Amino acid sequence: MIIGTAGHIDHGKTALVKALTGVDADRLPEEKRRGITIDLGFAPLFLEGVGTVGVIDVPGHEDFVRSMLVGASGIDLGLLVVAADEGVMPQTREHLLILELLRIPQVVVAVTKSDLVDDEWMELVRADALALFNDSPLATPPVVSCSSRTSAGLDELRSVLAKCLANAKPRASDDLFRMPVDRAFSVKGTGTVATGTVWSGELPVEASLVVLPSGKTARARRIEQHGNSADVARAGGRAAIALAGLDAETGVVMLLYLDHAWEKFRGEGRMNNTRDLHDAVIEGAVGRVRPKIMTVSAILFGLLPIMWSPVTQAGADVMKRITAPMIGGVVTSALLELLIYPVIHVFWRRRELEDQTEAEAPLIPSELVPSERMRQRLPKIIALTVAIVLILFGGKFVWQKIAASKAAVVQGTPIATQAINDLTVKLYGQARKGPSELLIEFRDANDQLVDVGDVKMDANMNMPGMQMHSGATVERTKPAGQYRAKIKPDMAGDWMAKLSFQGPRGNGQTTFNLNVKQ
Repeated sequence: MIIGTAGHIDHGKTALVKALTGVDADRLPEEKRRGITIDLGFAPLFLEGVGTVGVIDVPGHEDFVRSMLVGASGIDLGLLVVAADEGVMPQTREHLLILELLRIPQVVVAVTKSDLVDDEWMELVRADALALFNDSPLATPPVVSCSSRTSAGLDELRSVLAKCLANAKPRASDDLFRMPVDRAFSVKGTGTVATGTVWSGELPVEASLVVLPSGKTARARRIEQHGNSADVARAGGRAAIALAGLDAETGVVMLLYLDHAWEKFRGEGRMNNTRDLHDAVIEGAVGRVRPKIMTVSAILFGLLPIMWSPVTQAGADVMKRITAPMIGGVVTSALLELLIYPVIHVFWRRRELEDQTEAEAPLIPSELVPSERMRQRLPKIIALTVAIVLILFGGKFVWQKIAASKAAVVQGTPIATQAINDLTVKLYGQARKGPSELLIEFRDANDQLVDVGDVKMDANMNMPGMQMHSGATVERTKPAGQYRAKIKPDMAGDWMAKLSFQGPRGNGQTTFNLNVKQ
């Protein structure tokens, strides 16, 4: 069984894991220096009636949400941590959305730092935490107040965790062995070690396994679970597997294929000159091209629909922040492995060739050099590519201008009207959760539009135990006196918007209620 933490930065996830298990999950020097969790941490936890379960401590900072997603995948129970002195915060909601998207079966809420607040404030925070689940597909969770510093409530939390995991659905042990790798590294005297959460099946010591997507076969030389040697890695547990017959794979698998081809040609006595080296590079690269292209295509076809999904879809903005760097990494990896690494290999291995009288082939294999016909067509291809890019950007620019001009046409009833000095300001449109556009206009006593100069707008939502803020980008539009405001509220409800201006009509500001729809 695996428990995964979730929650906002500095809400005490790592401290809670240490209080429960006695293990400091922050192992990196940078984590200790900065005082925040950067990478995944792991610790064993003994629960009465359940046995030893694994705990995964995830980063809470928004910049490390990808690591949080990796850690939350495959867990049996999510431990949502909320600090009593701050309450529900943006990453609290974001991490809960990720738990919902991953369909984590159970969640327990731990309200930490209970020693810093009084009973009345604690009840407000508990109520806010439970309110998160009103519109959630997850069942209403148990909420436990605790303190990592004083150990108050930790026994109750252990009891609640044990009760929930006792009712958890067991993993399939008769299925194929599957373990997504979250860390891979080399240990002196041991070799390559891969760690992860076993999703299904069992793997005994000395069993053969397949590493994907490379398709290479390895042998499980040794298995550890929670720091102890084990004969079998079972579904639902953490496992560290020492792999025999496999070099550490850290994104340079192409070099393994190229080295294999090099050794093969040398063993057959065919590695004598640059031409032989080129033939070996082509043979090794071709062996890697097909699985690499299949992997890249599969990942892109899976991630691009997420990037194109509507931003109003629940959790879409979170997933886009995760997928954008993943797509960039996949494309960069493909360019490195399929183009740059083979060229580097030629430069490196060329020094080891024997001095033969046979004329050397060109440094770059002829198969990688464009033909004369292709070189003649290359300027046209480049010009066509540039033209297409310019057309796309030009079309986007024109579309934004058309949309802006359409937005400037005021129709319907204003959602808010306020007086500022001798001017009347009106607000049109409908604010919704996520990106929204509103139209602001300023009119004088004669009901004529007036240019007031620079306009600023922001919105705040005050709730017990928390405050949410959303700044707006305000741009001039035509005719003069109308402004378009782009705002992105994080949640639906009643917000208080503040509007101010500074320009030829002096300075002024006002506030008004802004009802944000779901």
